[in-house]
Amino acid sequence: MIELAAAAVFSAPLAPEVCIAPEPVAVEDLRLEGQWRHALCFAAAPLFTHEFYPLAVDALARDAARYGRPRFALLGVHLDWLSPAGQIRRLLCLDAERGCFREAEPAQPLIPHSVQFLCLGHREQELHAQWSARLDCPQLNPAGAAALADDKARTLEGWEVAGVRVPSWQFLSPGNFAGARRFLRARGELVLKPNQATEGEGVAFFSAGAGAELERHLEALWAQGEVLLQERADDLLFLDPQTGALHTLALRLNVAAEAGRYWAESGYAQVGAGAHSPAAGSQGSALCPIDEVLPHLVRRCDGRPLPVPEEAWAAVLREAEQAARLFAGLMLVGLDLVLATGEPGAPVPVFLEANPRPAGLSHSRFVQGPERGLPGVSLRLWDALERLAPGAGRGGIS
Repeated sequence: MIELAAAAVFSAPLAPEVCIAPEPVAVEDLRLEGQWRHALCFAAAPLFTHEFYPLAVDALARDAARYGRPRFALLGVHLDWLSPAGQIRRLLCLDAERGCFREAEPAQPLIPHSVQFLCLGHREQELHAQWSARLDCPQLNPAGAAALADDKARTLEGWEVAGVRVPSWQFLSPGNFAGARRFLRARGELVLKPNQATEGEGVAFFSAGAGAELERHLEALWAQGEVLLQERADDLLFLDPQTGALHTLALRLNVAAEAGRYWAESGYAQVGAGAHSPAAGSQGSALCPIDEVLPHLVRRCDGRPLPVPEEAWAAVLREAEQAARLFAGLMLVGLDLVLATGEPGAPVPVFLEANPRPAGLSHSRFVQGPERGLPGVSLRLWDALERLAPGAGRGGIS
């Protein structure tokens, strides 16, 4: 109840309210949409429904278009609601008719047909590995495949080998202050970040001349783990058309994988608090639709406007799909990138990191095709999941 209250106080209403059943409910009375039980496993309750809701709507929309009826029943399942054997003892489900989420204890435990891990909190990698090994069913983001995306240095190495554009970077061992100063002198500006944190936690910009402040930040990050240096690569800023203020800009693109093919289907823009503040969730950035920022980009060096032609945007999406190929086994991955100035002046993406448990899904909108601009995360994802079902296409789960 405390977590529900916190979500209500600190969040905007991006998902329906949660109604809690006081007593166990028969499975047939839960009104589960579809027979395929897909469990969205989480550990951090506040705002989880904001991630759950768009996926549930996508699945319903895809099923309606494909079958004319629901096929998937999406269930929100806190890790504490799972038995040691992986049975669902309590759940959240969307009641589309009543327009709310229902939290209930099924009279009989349920077995998931597939799972996906989201919103796992500060112990996300530990919990992901623990439960991924324990659950014996198809997984959209198994821990083994997620481990690469969780390691920023390994991701950058893999992208470099694959020819994906990344910023200059350096792994920095504890105590190597001299290496940080050399990197900063050579590049002029750098981004300092932990190697295995998410949502921009601990990220900071430093310019030439930074001394004691840089060392203090390095010591704080080394106390938590490994550290990365990256050259600042965001050549383009967002010029707010209403205020005239400049803001840093990063893009999140959600890429779905299905049968060896990749689709950059959706995403959102992160707009930093100012021109010198990282565009990251933990740094006070605001989330908004990508199409609202693309017409208002200016060059950081001189403030001149830089348009994004449709062919340039299509190229960004193709490069995101290529970047996602590094993460074999992930059926949905969030890619973070900034925009640089390419030749002959058109914007090009520079890829920073990946997230195997992408957040901010309620802010995502489709970025291409007939659905462009509409709220949503992925329609292809459900095609990919369906292929994993035992007997798919041969009288399996329907």
